[in-house]
Amino acid sequence: MTGSQQLDLTVSGAGFDGRTSRRQPATLHVTGSRVVLSLNAMVETHWQLNQLRIDPAVPGIPGS
Repeated sequence: MTGSQQLDLTVSGAGFDGRTSRRQPATLHVTGSRVVLSLNAMVETHWQLNQLRIDPAVPGIPGS
């Protein structure tokens, strides 16, 4: 990103709440430096992008 460009990204998928083994719809939305994870359209968790560690993909492992 350069200058005034701001990141705006939404990714949909599935996640787990840690209480049940049931997959639930999940959305990860990044706007600028704010990251919001929504699970089952009800639970939201917020972070600043600089608080997260994002590891690179592992070669040969799909979805890593």
